[in-house]
Parts: sequence; C-alpha cells; structure tokens
Amino acid sequence: MDKINYYLYHIPGKKIGVTRDLISRVVDQQGYSLDEVEVLDQSTDINYISDRELELQQSYGYRVDRQKYKDLYINKIKPKPMNINATEQTSTFPVPVSKLKGRLMDCMGKT
Repeated sequence: MDKINYYLYHIPGKKIGVTRDLISRVVDQQGYSLDEVEVLDQSTDINYISDRELELQQSYGYRVDRQKYKDLYINKIKPKPMNINATEQTSTFPVPVSKLKGRLMDCMGKT
C-alpha cells in the first residue's frame, strides 16, 4: 500500500497547516496561489507532521490548533472494503448507483 505524503505549509502572515493535497486545499479551497505558499516540511509520518505543525505554529506566533492533525475526524475515516460480485456477464456493486462513483474513487488503488 502506498504511503500518504503530508505537506506542512505556510501562508506568510496567515497560518501554518497540514494537508495531503496541497493544490486542492490551498489553491482550490482557500483561494491562494502557489507563489503565496511555502512548503516547510513533508513526511509520510502523520505523528511527526502533526507535532511539527503545532511546534511551528507556536514558534511563528500563530494561533496553535487545539487538536493535532492526526486526531482530526477526517484522518480517522477508513473506507470499507468493497466486495464486488463479478461474473463473466455482470458486475454487482454493493452500493446504490448514486454513490457508486464516490465509492469507487475512495477504493481506488486499495486492492
């Protein structure tokens, strides 16, 4: 299984944060351009990056998060394995059609 890379980023004068997807989080969701962001550190170790985030928030004089990145709800969600019934003629997925695309995206690369 591939390890997830966590990015510790700094938006000068604003904040220090952690994300798994820098472009989506900082550019798409928060509206900054990439030249406004500096990557301070990166790691596959969520414990290290969570501790480092709080450490740097304090040393840069920013508000320090009450909860470590590793303890956020989003990091606790584990996708359930998808049991697919495949025969020569059909494939049956155990989810409603309306949720199939999202479920397939969540499980991509997990086999």
